[in-house]
Amino acid sequence: MKKILKNIYYTFEVGSYGLKILFDLNITLLLFDSVSFVYINKNEFDKFKNWKRLDYGKLLNGNIDITEIKEDELTSYFVKFSNDDILYIYQRIDGLEEFSQDFKIISKNMTDYNEVCKYMSEDWVEKVPLT
Repeated sequence: MKKILKNIYYTFEVGSYGLKILFDLNITLLLFDSVSFVYINKNEFDKFKNWKRLDYGKLLNGNIDITEIKEDELTSYFVKFSNDDILYIYQRIDGLEEFSQDFKIISKNMTDYNEVCKYMSEDWVEKVPLT
């Protein structure tokens, strides 16, 4: 059965690796816990308490799924959707010289799409298996 993406939720916790993203799929949940991706049971989750829903209007048509996930040694992550958009997770340095994680969705019509695709295709960027 195809895992259709219904919603995306996120939260930031205190610390360098405080970003968490939850992909609400029609049959399960896929959690990014700042360093890895793991499927979790919907019945065991805290019902999105303190999570923000990402406004991504393209989910309204109901036929987007995740086609692949790649990572660059715990610094950058790429979640590619079936519509070719990419949820790009990256590290940045704030004014206090501390690392933090952030993310954005990159579409083909955006100026940095080709740059992100090129980075995602580098030899050292590894595919994360989805089971």
